[in-house]
Amino acid sequence: MTVEIHNVGARILRLRCATDPLNDALLSQPYAQGRMPPTTSALPGLRAELHEVTGLHARLPLGKPKEALRARAFDAQLIELRLLTADVFRGRFVAGYDYSPLGNILGGLANVPSSTGFDSIRYQEQLQAIPDFLDDALWQHRLQADAGAPPTQGAVRYAISQAEAAAKNPETYAATLPETLGNRVRETHNEILAGAFHRFARGLNTHLASSARGPAEQGLCYTEAGIEVYRALIHVHTGSTLSAAEIHDVGRESVQRLWLEINNALRLTGIDSITKLRVTEPWTTLADQHYKSETDYLKHLQSILAASIRAVRGVGFDVEPPRMEPIPLHQVATAPAAYYLPDLSPAGTGRLRVNFDAWRSAYPWQTEALLHHEAIPGHHFQFAQIDSTQLEDYERAAWFSSTIEGWGLYAEHLAEALGLYSSRDSLVGRLFLELFRAARLVVDTGLHAFGWTSESAAAYLQEHSLLSPAQADAEIERYTEYPAQALSYQMGKLSWINSIGSPSLDTLLASRPILRAGIIPPGALMLAAAAEQ
Repeated sequence: MTVEIHNVGARILRLRCATDPLNDALLSQPYAQGRMPPTTSALPGLRAELHEVTGLHARLPLGKPKEALRARAFDAQLIELRLLTADVFRGRFVAGYDYSPLGNILGGLANVPSSTGFDSIRYQEQLQAIPDFLDDALWQHRLQADAGAPPTQGAVRYAISQAEAAAKNPETYAATLPETLGNRVRETHNEILAGAFHRFARGLNTHLASSARGPAEQGLCYTEAGIEVYRALIHVHTGSTLSAAEIHDVGRESVQRLWLEINNALRLTGIDSITKLRVTEPWTTLADQHYKSETDYLKHLQSILAASIRAVRGVGFDVEPPRMEPIPLHQVATAPAAYYLPDLSPAGTGRLRVNFDAWRSAYPWQTEALLHHEAIPGHHFQFAQIDSTQLEDYERAAWFSSTIEGWGLYAEHLAEALGLYSSRDSLVGRLFLELFRAARLVVDTGLHAFGWTSESAAAYLQEHSLLSPAQADAEIERYTEYPAQALSYQMGKLSWINSIGSPSLDTLLASRPILRAGIIPPGALMLAAAAEQ
């Protein structure tokens, strides 16, 4: 590739590190280390650099497939950077997820490297920046509320509780540190951070609680410029040009198709239809409902991983297992049974974080699909292909939610083609998990584009994906504070199907050059295959 492409790629990477330094994809990048997300005073400089890089990007050569592929990736990254630095976007979200200040601190900081002396210095620099970051974030929240885009009541209540918990206990954001660094963190917490979190919580209560949106106005459509923001988020998280209405229809059609598939699969397990599952706890009629102990749960996870590794090695993929480690303590109560955390440094090894408390509530017949999504042939397999290839830093650190989560969902289905599900019950579990992802298309767009209430959105999830009331309410809270991200799973899977076909051994082999090109926009998947020829 040309010098111009490398220059633009490097500058975009620096901009991403400056704008979103706690993003999982950027934690190993030197330009991200020691940083917190930018305060308002840094925005003019970032926007000026973004404008200049956009001009350079427009003049890139596009004659060769690899040049066209990188230009498409840069274009998608520039679109996201313009959104993240826009006044209309900053300060809209207060609780829990990637777009909120507490989401950055309580989620991102727990994953920051801190094992070496240099890492620990950078980590402490980030901690020292938290008070200014929170003070500025509160100001942005107040500006958004005054401009007609206040947060929801539930989000404000949750953010206040998060901030107060962080003020009392540094382990909410620094639970996995080495002992010596942990002692220094506790000193910093007592000196400056506890007061900063208390101040943030008081500010939310004073300035936002009374103006927050109620349960009948959960969606972005009830806020000033909300439809514009949601349209941009759809593009960022799906790479699709489809409208919210079109995605809504895709969701309804997918839900209907999956219900038919589940009914057919259930008959093979001795259940007449999906409606027979509508009991107090919806899925109790299936066999082997719960694990007997944590040991039983861990053995099941290890056996799933071992079988998956044998399967992909058997068709020519040399993949090592992920490192398995406990989920940080402060995430245990709300975390899923497991999730994957890639290490995008050249010599990195991905981590499968396991919630060992989940054995009490996890369903064994769903665990197989979950592990295939998070590990093999899902995310760990996906990032292992990247690790096996020589890529530039800006290629290795690329991150497109729909390509990643779409592959995870595609991999759940691919595992069936590889014969990895051990029982009919586990195959039913796969279908139920995909049904849930399809229902997300309906509910996320329903909330943010069509003005659904939280009650009607939760009712749809309970009716069409058999979530419990508590599960459905938790999902609505997620969609409210993290709009459009939940669309990336099903829409991403459809992008993979459109590019390489329905899951099979042949498509696994065909995916090799695409996966090794790095994480690329879903609309450019076939360009990656052409670039390798």
